[in-house]
This record gives sequence, C-alpha cells and structure tokens, in this order.
Amino acid sequence: DIIIKDFGAITNGAGAYGIYYKDKPINTSTAGWFIKDSDYGNGSDGILNATSGTVYTDNVRTTVAGTNLAGSSTLVTSSATGFSVGDEVLIITMVDKATSNNTVGQHEFNTIISISGNTITLASNKTHAYTASSSQKHQVLKVPNYTSVTVASGVTLTCHSWDGSSGGILAFRANGSVTNSGTITVSEKGYRGIGHASSLSGNAHWRNKNGAQGEGIYGTGYAGGNSSGANNATWNGANGNGGGGGTGRQDSGGGAGGAYAANGTNGKNWGSHSGGTGGIAVGIANLSKLIMGGAGGEGGGDEDGHLPGAGGNGGGIIMISCASLTNNGSITANGANGGTGTNSNPKGSNGRGSGMAGGGGGAGGSVKIISSFNSASGTISSLAGTGGGNNGGGGRGGDGSVGRIALASTVSSYPTTTPTSSNESLSANSWIKLGTFASTGNNSAPISLTNKGLNLIIPAIKTYGFAIFSKTGTSMNYMTY
Repeated sequence: DIIIKDFGAITNGAGAYGIYYKDKPINTSTAGWFIKDSDYGNGSDGILNATSGTVYTDNVRTTVAGTNLAGSSTLVTSSATGFSVGDEVLIITMVDKATSNNTVGQHEFNTIISISGNTITLASNKTHAYTASSSQKHQVLKVPNYTSVTVASGVTLTCHSWDGSSGGILAFRANGSVTNSGTITVSEKGYRGIGHASSLSGNAHWRNKNGAQGEGIYGTGYAGGNSSGANNATWNGANGNGGGGGTGRQDSGGGAGGAYAANGTNGKNWGSHSGGTGGIAVGIANLSKLIMGGAGGEGGGDEDGHLPGAGGNGGGIIMISCASLTNNGSITANGANGGTGTNSNPKGSNGRGSGMAGGGGGAGGSVKIISSFNSASGTISSLAGTGGGNNGGGGRGGDGSVGRIALASTVSSYPTTTPTSSNESLSANSWIKLGTFASTGNNSAPISLTNKGLNLIIPAIKTYGFAIFSKTGTSMNYMTY
C-alpha cells in the first residue's frame, strides 16, 4: 500500500506532508496527493508456480465487437465470459487494412469496474478507438497480476496461437519476483503463414499454383491459386509485413520472408518466375506499439512435384512487468522457418521432377520486459525464421527479419539479447500527482481527482485537514479527519 499523510492545513496549494511507501518516506514540497506509478500490478492473482507441462497466461481473452470510440469508458466484446470486475485488461489493435496511418499495435491497459452482458465498463476512458469492422480487428485479454512467478526447468509458459481473431499475446505482471528456468515463449504464434498440405488427400498434389501471401498487419492476403506462369503483385507483392508468394507453373519462384524490425528477404526468382517480395518493416524500437512478426509467403507450385514450401509463422508478443527477473531459461518470440518444396506425399503417390519452391521464413515478434534484471545465464531472443529450400529446382524462400526487444529497468544493468534491445532507464521513485487542494476542511461539493485511470473522490461536507490514503489496484481507500 501507498500511504499519504498530510500534516497540518493546506492553504492555496501550500502545506507540509510526507508520502510513505513501504515505510520509506519520500518528501516533497509541492502540495497535492500522489501515488506511486508502479507497473508491477497488485498481485490479485496470487502465485503462479508452473511446475509441469505447458501453462497458458491468456485463457481469458476475446475479440472486440461493435463501435468503441476513444474517450468512452465502455468496450463491447464478442463475449465477456471469464472476465471479472477488478481484472486488468490489455486492449490492442491486431489488424488494420489502412496503408497509411495504420493503427496496428496501438494498445492500452485498463481495469474492469462492471460487466453487463458482453459490454465491459472500464475504470478510465479509452485513449484509442477500437471499432470492429471488416478492415480492423482488435482483441482484449486479461492481464494476470501475480505476486510471483516461477517457471521450472522443462516447463513452458506461453499463450495460444493467433487464430485471426485473438491469441498471440503473453502478458502478465508480478509485484514480486519472476524466476524462469524453463521456457517463456510466443515463438511461431504470430501472423500465420499459409501452406496447402492439409487441403490435399490421396494422390492429390498442389501443382501449377501461385504461392499465398503471408499474413501481416493488413490481415490475410492472397490465399494461393491457379497459375498461368505470369508474375503479378497480387501474389508476388508484400502484404504489409507479410511476405509475398512465389509465381508457380513449371519451376517456380520462392516465397518471401516476413518482416518486423527490417524488411523480409525476397524469395528467389527461378527462370522467368518471380519470387515474392519481402514484407515491409513496421513498428517502433521502444515497443510503444506492440506488433507480431509477419509471416512468410508460400513458394510457387510446379507442374509435376507434390507441394511447395509453406510460409513460416511470425513470432507473437510478450509483455512482462515484474519487480525482478532471474532468467536462467529462455524467453523467445522467434519466427518459424519456411517450408521446403517436396515430392514426398505421405497420403498417396509422390510427385516427381524438380521445381517446387521454398516458403519464406517468419519474422520475430515483440518482447517487452519492465523489471530489475538479476544476473543470470538465460537467453532472450526474437529471431528470424529462415527460408525453405526446394526439391532440386525452383526458388529458395527468403529469410524473415528479426523482431524487436525493448527493456526498461530502474537499474542500469540489462541482459544481452538477440537482436540487441532498446533500453530505457526508469526512476525508482516514479510518482503520479493526482492534483492539489485549494483549501482544507469541509467542502460543499465533492472533490474528484483523476490521473492515469487512478481516481480519488472525497465526498462533500468531509473534513480533509488530515488524511491517510492507500491504493488497492485502481481504487483509493481513505480516511479523513
């Protein structure tokens, strides 16, 4: 708890008082009421002790529905099942087809204060609009607030894969320690690469086909289809940060790599058949926007083989905020490798010859960690998937790009990451000033002070010459005298 004590009268914004946090006073000469700006949560979900198997942090999540304007405190969802009053939530834009002023990655945290049907009411007004449409998709998920997290050796802490509506995000807070000896991962759980193995049965083959584009910030693109052998941006072009597909028919072009921190690598041309164009770089180094890695494009299909290589999935999103982190395991948001063109058909007769092209690799995703980092031997990565090979002819798939990693800490020591992280130094004593009082004693009207979703209200005719306040989540508890 944070306790604020005001000693003596406050007149026209001037007075003497002290602020106490865990029995450590922080003095200020500026009148007003303050709380500590802590990113570590309130611990309401208790201890997470992951000792076996695979543990998911995102079991409570849904899509956003309807009209949700900026500046309002309500959020219409597809289903509010699983959410509870007091839950912290992350609201985030996942898909936006706009080619300029694209909003993918915009996000905000808030707290649920009531639920009616599928409409959630939030503690503070939304900063951004989250209106669902055919061109925009948003999701909302509970952000668990643990007291501590332990991931044992051999255990995986993860999220569900992005399915085109929700998933792909691992987010939690812990107001104590996080100790990882296992794997915390969203690798290959971001934007989706496309392959056609599952659509084939018996002796069927995927021949004379143009490769599908990888999914990216614009959503899904060209899904693959019959080829005349002509090249065209409809399939060869990038799909936002998703890679383009290769041109098919006879020996084919390779699928391109997905993108995030850099452009994806183009798929290799083969003869007159073009490989896909690499996805375009997106995002911001400090991860003020959280974006998944783009998927690789599918390779083109030739006339006598079995199947071109599928595009690799991109990496998802990790957001961890904790008082301390000891990582002796791995924290990953890597992209998947592109598939290899093949003649082998496990369901029936094989293909022959050469010319089935490889798929593009997926890009790494986002890793954002706010913590004090203890010395440890583990790894933190957001690596690119590599492009897939061919079946003896046809273009190789392009490599994806690395993702983005951003670390913020109250100490100056940061762990080594791949790729190199963007680092931000935080103040150990970061305080939010809610506001000031013009006078003391009884007041004829309620006093309401709000900042960053934290609300303090003193009813009318209530003395506040001396007050003690404490914070629980976004609620301010107080006694006035």
